[in-house]
Amino acid sequence: MSKLFRFVVLSVFMAFIVILSACSNNGNSGGENASGQEGKTEGAEGAEASVRFKMFAMPDNRIENIETNEFTAYLEDRQKINIDWMTVPGGQDVEQKKNLLMSTGDYPEVMWSTFTPAEQYKYSQSGALIPLDDLINQYAPNVKKAMETNERYKNGVTAADGKIYALSQLGECFHCSYSQKLWINKAWLDKLGLQLPKTTEEFYAVLKAFKTQDPNGNGKEDEIPLTGAVGTWNGELYGFLVNPFILNNRTDFTVTQNGKVTFVGDKPEYKQALEYLNQLYKEKLIDAAAFTQNLDSMSQLINSADRVGAFTAGHVAMGATLDSPFYKNYVALSPLEGPGGLRTTGYFPSGFNTGGFSITKKATNEQAIAAIKMFDYLMTEEGTLRATFGTEGQFWSKPPEGAKDFEGKPAKYLLNPELVTDTKIQNLTWHGMGQVGLTNEMRVSFVAPEDVFSPEAYEYRLYRDTKDNYEPYTPKEGLPPALPLLPDDQDRLAQLQTDIKKYMEENTVRFITGDQNIESGWDGYAASYSKLKVDEYLGILQKGYEQLKK
Repeated sequence: MSKLFRFVVLSVFMAFIVILSACSNNGNSGGENASGQEGKTEGAEGAEASVRFKMFAMPDNRIENIETNEFTAYLEDRQKINIDWMTVPGGQDVEQKKNLLMSTGDYPEVMWSTFTPAEQYKYSQSGALIPLDDLINQYAPNVKKAMETNERYKNGVTAADGKIYALSQLGECFHCSYSQKLWINKAWLDKLGLQLPKTTEEFYAVLKAFKTQDPNGNGKEDEIPLTGAVGTWNGELYGFLVNPFILNNRTDFTVTQNGKVTFVGDKPEYKQALEYLNQLYKEKLIDAAAFTQNLDSMSQLINSADRVGAFTAGHVAMGATLDSPFYKNYVALSPLEGPGGLRTTGYFPSGFNTGGFSITKKATNEQAIAAIKMFDYLMTEEGTLRATFGTEGQFWSKPPEGAKDFEGKPAKYLLNPELVTDTKIQNLTWHGMGQVGLTNEMRVSFVAPEDVFSPEAYEYRLYRDTKDNYEPYTPKEGLPPALPLLPDDQDRLAQLQTDIKKYMEENTVRFITGDQNIESGWDGYAASYSKLKVDEYLGILQKGYEQLKK
């Protein structure tokens, strides 16, 4: 494994582990709900004997042994439960094993495994998964509170029939919700006496300067003003750079205004965006490789020499890695204002609709109550903190006096910097399995590092970049990430979306690169969407959106 690749992986992992982190207020065993307010989770204290149940799961591959794990022992003792584990080791096909168990009826009392909305409906209708609504109302105050205070969470865990069969981790990621980002070389701007561009015309002028004015100072015209990558997390150029003309979230390819869902791929504004991008491409302001190279190739280009003026990526270390001498050169560029005055960004909040915890009909009433109480404890700050980071002093501690959090408020917790680089196998925590009760409010309560460019400050840097540069341009209205659709509609929607996405993005690249002439080819391109049944596609989305609003 090359040094460069290790740091690419490290940077992604560092963002991921803090994204999925949680925090605690104190060491008590009463617990707090996800909002930090009181919401006692009762264990089985006082019971004469522990409740035993089987649970299917795929433990994090950094866990030495889930059965002898320190947090497992703590959880079983606290909740008065005994878990008989049915596990699939990391690297094996957990979906295949899950589906085999469900189809043969050999499933255990508890499934700690994802179920898609269609699977939730299928297995609930067959009776394999039981509704959790009554259990939540009676025995899970923290889950209940989360649904009351987070509409997206409630919508995500609610099936098409209005009941709950699978509970998701409450995993929010603020900077991930705004992942159509562009990172621009501030060192080059400073050298050329240029300001951060605010409009598409100013951005064009900056790219021209990057190409012709030798900002890297080597006397050669070898600068690449703008690049990107394909098949990676918003590394494609035609998210960020189409948005100034018409919002292109590259997920469902729609905009929603006044309750009406509209397709964007055949609109005049989309054509105008492609004309702009084609101009950049013809003048060699866009790297030709941006439409074919993968993330590794883009990152090697950015880190090998001071040659790149800007790149698109979900987070900066996807391109300029943390060990790179050029890492500090790149800053987040706010969404550009287009010729029509539009200034917006893609918004991708968590959907919470793939489950993660379910109870099957094999469970007795006693087992079901014990299982839901277990999950409810993990929804608390204390439960999530212990499951993810262990007891106080292992990977976290209380902050020093006067320490401030991400928002300048008194911090609640200090993470051990080793956490973000420690990938060793251990048996103290559940790692990713335990990250259940996580909110954006909890995440920002950690101590903010002083040096925003230090490795341990990476999550803080992404938070600040997103808060300052992208959140102000959140679309006023949009389709939520989870719609209450029945399986037939879900399947049809997925089929139509696959065909539409393939056609739209293939032709988008062809228009940008000039492989297809936009003036002579646009009408035929736009007309072809009727054959792809865009109207049917929009009808399904509209139906789900209206159902959600009822």
